Parts: sequence; structure tokens; C-alpha cells
Amino acid sequence: MLKLGCKIQLKKPCHVGFRQKGRQVLDDRGSPYIPSLVLNTQIFKEASRFAQGVEISPPSCSDALIPEKEKVKIFKIEGKEYFKANLYFELKIEEKDLSIYLAALKSLQNVGFGGDTSKGFGYNKLFIVKSDLSFDILKDKNKAVSIFSPEKDFPPTSFCEAGKVYI
Repeated sequence: MLKLGCKIQLKKPCHVGFRQKGRQVLDDRGSPYIPSLVLNTQIFKEASRFAQGVEISPPSCSDALIPEKEKVKIFKIEGKEYFKANLYFELKIEEKDLSIYLAALKSLQNVGFGGDTSKGFGYNKLFIVKSDLSFDILKDKNKAVSIFSPEKDFPPTSFCEAGKVYI
């Protein structure tokens, strides 16, 4: 398994709410986040579009969490809560599927994360800021070089595995 540390920089607010009230899901710190189930589903669905008949293994994602020091903007739009911030998650994939998942991550910048993506919500800039492979090797494997970042500010792995939902 190959681990990629990813940073989602939301350009348009994101919504991962529930029920009719449209309240945002929160982690144990009371901060909005994108649950791993949502990330796994969206990333695998997008990767399947690029697989074109090639069998790929499902990804394993951590929750996409906001570091405590990060400022979060909460918006109330159409009766639902949306948020805007930088989120971090860890993506584990098979190395043989790397090119397909890199294409999917690049595509998800425009498709968006969370709900209401058809209305333009969840549009983002996604960076890979940490990897088991060197950035030179990653760039050679895929033309999606704009998602690689020399940043090294990826939070500890334990942070990315710590999400809890409070309703």
C-alpha cells in the first residue's frame, strides 16, 4: 500500500450535513470535517471513471480533518451549513493504481467534495504534501503535476485518523 498525505484547500464552501436540518457533521473538537466514508466513495467513484475497464482496488481514506490552528468559516446557505477551510487526509492505495488515483484527485478539484457539488460547492485545490514515494517518481508516473506540493506541513498520522461524529 502506498500512502499519500493530501491537503484540500476549499475554494468554495463544502457541505457534509445530515437530515432535513442541513447541519454540518462535526468531529470531537466541534470542527466540521469530511468523513472517510464520503472521501472513499467520491474518490473511488471518480477513479472508476478513469479506469476504463481496468480493475482497481478501493482506496482507504482517513477522515479529512481541519487542524486546530486553522480558521474555519461557517456559512448558512439555503438553510444548510457550509464550511470553508484547509483539510488534511491520508489516502492509501495500491501502487499499481497510482496513475488512476492521481487523475481522480486532480479531477475532484473541479467536481468538488461533499454534497451539492452540482451547484459548485466543494470546489477545491488539492495538493499531495507527503508520500511514501519521492515527488520526482510521482511526477514521472502521471501528468497531473499541479497537485504535487513541496510543502511538508502534513499533520501527524494520528491526527488524520482521529475523527468522531457528533450529532
